Amino acid sequence: MSALNESGLLAIDVGNSQVKLGWFAPETACESELKPNELPIGAPRLPQPEETLAVSHVGQSRDQFLTQIADWLDQLPAAEPRRFLASVHSGAAQVVSELLLQRSSSKLHLLTAAELPLEVRVDEPEKVGIDRLLCAVAANRLREGNRPAHGVYAGHSSQDRRPLCD
Repeated sequence: MSALNESGLLAIDVGNSQVKLGWFAPETACESELKPNELPIGAPRLPQPEETLAVSHVGQSRDQFLTQIADWLDQLPAAEPRRFLASVHSGAAQVVSELLLQRSSSKLHLLTAAELPLEVRVDEPEKVGIDRLLCAVAANRLREGNRPAHGVYAGHSSQDRRPLCD
């Protein structure tokens, strides 16, 4: 196992109403360096996280929200995992980032569309959420060669909800 992979990987998805975290143990985390236009997905099939958490940032206090994440992080091995955050909600992402940076000296990498191995061919590519782009990256990893793939977005609109982190 490479030194790069000894501590695993922490993936953080900040959505419009929930934050989802997944910890990938060293034996399932990717062995490769992050390169431009590539994500750290090195296995022929997508690895599954060892531990997961989904916590709402809607309808509860900021302290309750942060306590749930901190308690979950306390259950993980002491090693410093590589940390990647993708977000469609800047307020909640800021709160989560601050917590993660307080608790660890390891770098927190905020994923951007420019880093993904995709050509986004829509009129306004900057308006496509990173969640949908990552879904396309996953579909590309799972499909065969030049076969088409369909992504289905099963989220919900948070227009009538008031996220605590706004």
